[in-house]
This record gives sequence, C-alpha cells and structure tokens, in this order.
Amino acid sequence: MIEIAIPAISRRNAVILHPLRLGIPQGQMLGIIGPNGAGKSTLLAAIAGQVPETVDLHRDGHPLTRQDIGHLPQNFAVRSTLTVLEAVLLGRREELGLRVPPALLEAALDCLSGLGLSELASRPLNALSGGQQQRVLLAQRLFRDPRLLLLDEPTSALDLHHQMEVLARLRAHARAAAVPVLCALHDLTLAARFCDRLIVLAAGQLVADGAPEDVLTSGSIAAHWQIAPEILTCRTGHPVLVAHPIGAPGSPDPAPLAALHAGFT
Repeated sequence: MIEIAIPAISRRNAVILHPLRLGIPQGQMLGIIGPNGAGKSTLLAAIAGQVPETVDLHRDGHPLTRQDIGHLPQNFAVRSTLTVLEAVLLGRREELGLRVPPALLEAALDCLSGLGLSELASRPLNALSGGQQQRVLLAQRLFRDPRLLLLDEPTSALDLHHQMEVLARLRAHARAAAVPVLCALHDLTLAARFCDRLIVLAAGQLVADGAPEDVLTSGSIAAHWQIAPEILTCRTGHPVLVAHPIGAPGSPDPAPLAALHAGFT
C-alpha cells in the first residue's frame, strides 16, 4: 500500500491544492480526473517531489524517495538526437557502463515491443512525431521499473488506437509489477474503462473517490464539468459519456442533476 499525505499547496497567497490523503493498493490504476485548473498536475508534481512543500510518502510503512518514482509530466519537448533505444536505456542509467549488458539491452527491446515501438528503435528522437515521442518517454519510465508511476495526460498526443493500447499496457504493468499507477486523464470514458478507481478534483479539493461507475454520476459530471451529460453503457459494460452543452435542444436538464451532487460543490 502506498500512503500519501499532502499539505496545502499555495502560490501567490492562493491555495491551489488543499490537504489530502490517499491510500493506493499496489497494482491499482488510479485515474485522476477533474476540470481544467482543478489541481491534477499539481497533485502529481507534489507526489513527485517537485514542490517546496513536504509530502509524506510511504510504501508499506517505509519512506519512498524520488528515485523510487517514475514521473511523466504533461508538457514535454524532445529535441535530442539520441535514438529511441538509447533514450529508453537511460531509464536505468545507473546500470549502464561502457558496454550495455545483453540482458539489459534485451529488456529495453522488450519494453519497446510492448508499446509497439520496435521498428523505431534506431530512429533519433527529434525525427519522431509528438505521439511517438510521448510513447518513447513512457517506455523510458516503465523501463526504469519504479515503485510508483505518475503520469500526467500520458495519451494527450495519441490517436484513439494508441490511447487504448497505452492505457491497456499501463493497467497490465500495474498488475504484473504490483506498482500503483496514478494517471491524470481528461477523457472520462477512457478513464472509466481502464482505471480501477477514480478520484475527482475540483478547485483544488478531493471531492469524490471510488469505482468509476460510482464516481461518474450525472450529478457529479454536471456539477464539476458544467455540461449536461448523457451516460450510456457500452457492450463491455463500461460507462460511455456523451457531453451536451447546457441548454442544447434535447439535452438533459443539468439543474436537478447538479442538485443531486450539491455536497461536492
């Protein structure tokens, strides 16, 4: 179990993230959702140790350090001429020497294969598309084999096929490696399909925490995303969100839905 305690985080005399505590079982994929400015990126940066405030972070009662964490921020810019394979190998730079051990090389190639990147292994990073670069950086974090993986919009540059492929790979990694994965996502349908649990942030506060079907209620979505939601069920049994503008012809009336969730506002 990963236990996280975060104090209030303020900038320019304004609280942007209120104190919160999280317990995350090993092997769980936790989705962090919420409207723009809710505090999702700040939460991940705080856990990664990138804020001046002191965050209490333990795994099974033992402190975790930055070296135990893999963090992929939302904004990335890659101009390096390193090859894809070299970039992934740097995920375990402590094990590298003048020669790369065959076992380490094989493990890096397996990691690339798992994300459909094998054919790009010898390509320089600065010759790749944004989506390809994002997948390479994700492969680097996975190859590092951290005890906690923090991902801020890891599918933002990907097409729908690769979004599903990456999220399925992350969920499989969480289970196989018994590593908690915290993933900030904007797509609520994908979050519901691939995450074991969702937390909702709004105005810097944790306002909901639970199974996707319990968290993604019409009232919650109307209250925090300011839309008139339509929630369907796909053939796999997962919720699918259709967003309607408030007041659009034929859209659900958001007023009674928001009232159901008034306790979260």
